[in-house]
Amino acid sequence: MTKVYKGEGFRVKGIEDVIRGLHEAGADVRRASEEALWEAGSMLEGQLKRKLSQPGTGRNYLLSKGVGQRGLYKGAPTDRRSRYKFHTASVPGEPPAPDTGRLRASITHNTSYRSGAPSDGKHLPWPGGTLDEVKGYVGTNVEYGYYLEIGAMIWPYGNMKIGKRRLLPRPWFLNTISENSTKVVKLMEKSLRRVFKAHTGKVFKK
Repeated sequence: MTKVYKGEGFRVKGIEDVIRGLHEAGADVRRASEEALWEAGSMLEGQLKRKLSQPGTGRNYLLSKGVGQRGLYKGAPTDRRSRYKFHTASVPGEPPAPDTGRLRASITHNTSYRSGAPSDGKHLPWPGGTLDEVKGYVGTNVEYGYYLEIGAMIWPYGNMKIGKRRLLPRPWFLNTISENSTKVVKLMEKSLRRVFKAHTGKVFKK
C-alpha cells in the first residue's frame, strides 16, 4: 500500500483490498477501520507533542510574576531573579518552543463515521454495500497554533499600543504529518491485517 496526498490529508492507495478481505471474512469493517485510524491518530498526536517540546534557540523573554508585564530580556539566561520566569523562543523556521504548554496540551485525535449511499459497484467497499465513510482527525482547537504554522501579523505581548509586528512561520503541524505519513500507512495496514487474522486465523495476502 502507498500513500496518496489529497488536500490537507492523504488517502491510502491499495487499502481497498484489505477492507474487501475483511468484509469477506465477516469482520466488522467499520470497527476495524476506526481502530486503525485511532491507532494512527494516537501516534501522530504523540509525534506532534514531541515536536512542540523542543527547546527554543532564539531570544530570551521574561514574564514578571509581580505585575504580569512581559518583554525582551537582554541579559544572560543564567542571570535569573526568583520573581521572573524565562522563555527562550524559537527562531523562524523552527517549531514553536514550549512556553505555557497550552498548544501542546491541546493536541488530540478522534474518528468519525458517516453512513453513505448504496455503492454503484464501481467504488468501495463492494458492489451492493454502502459507501460508508470513516475519517480520522488529529489537531488542535487553539487558534494561535495555526498562526504559528503559517505566520501572521500580531500585537507583541498583546499590547495594541505598539503596533503590529510580523510573526514569521514556526512550522510544526504539516511537516510532522508528512514526516510520519509512511508510519501511518504501515500502522493502519498492520491494524487491519491483525483484525483479518483474528477472524480467519490466516495472514491476509493480496
